[in-house]
Amino acid sequence: MNVKGYLLQPRAKLNKAALSGQTLDGAKLASAIMTSIDLQESSMKSVDLSGADVSEGNLRGAYVAGSNLAAARFTGANLRDANFYGVNLRRAILLNAQMQNINLQGATLTDANLQGANLSGANIDWADMQGANLKGANLDHTIHENARLQGARYDKKTVFPEEFDPAERGMALDPS
Repeated sequence: MNVKGYLLQPRAKLNKAALSGQTLDGAKLASAIMTSIDLQESSMKSVDLSGADVSEGNLRGAYVAGSNLAAARFTGANLRDANFYGVNLRRAILLNAQMQNINLQGATLTDANLQGANLSGANIDWADMQGANLKGANLDHTIHENARLQGARYDKKTVFPEEFDPAERGMALDPS
């Protein structure tokens, strides 16, 4: 697949590529290096980004539903207002990611690392976040009623919605 002169294939090197507003549906980009890429408002339905490095990338408002993002790295990425409905983020690294108002409904985030991520206003309803690292994460104002959070780790810096009881949801407090 070729978009705006960029060859989209597994292990592609797309650092700082400007692909804002483009359609990349179905692209096979496993293990691609995509640091600081601009994918704002792009359509990336059913994309394979497993093992890719999208650190510091801009995916604000992107449509990524149904994609495989397992073990991908999104450290410091801007994922605000994006639609990640039903995506596979198993073992993904989302350290300090900006995820305000993201739709993660039905997504799989088991064993994902969301330490320091800002999920304020996110929809995590029906998301599977078992075993996820939520230390220092902001979960204020999230839609979370049916989220599976058993074994997810949090600390005293984690911000929860009012009246949310992490122990009642089976979450584990990290004493450090």
